[in-house]
Order: sequence, then structure tokens, then C-alpha cells
Amino acid sequence: MTTRTESLSDELHAYVVAHGSTPDPIVADLIAETAATCPSGSVCRSPPSRPGS
Repeated sequence: MTTRTESLSDELHAYVVAHGSTPDPIVADLIAETAATCPSGSVCRSPPSRPGS
């Protein structure tokens, strides 16, 4: 499973990685639990916003 977003250019991805921060312990636990629960890398996707909603 990749953690890289497909729509980012290589330069933008490098910038985000260089200037990002590591998750705090609670977020790190949530990431690990989610990965263990969905080992296939399932992704929850939100439906596109509808006009007027």
C-alpha cells in the first residue's frame, strides 16, 4: 500500500514530506488500527458534494 497521493507532483510530494510533521501518538495508533482492520488498503471515499447541499 502506498502513502503517496497520485495527484501530487514529485516536487510537491517532496516538499510535503520535508515540511510535514509526524502523527501524534493517538493518530499513530489510529493509523495502525485502521491498517490492521483493513489490510487490503481499502479506502473510504466521500461522495462529491452536490450543488445546494
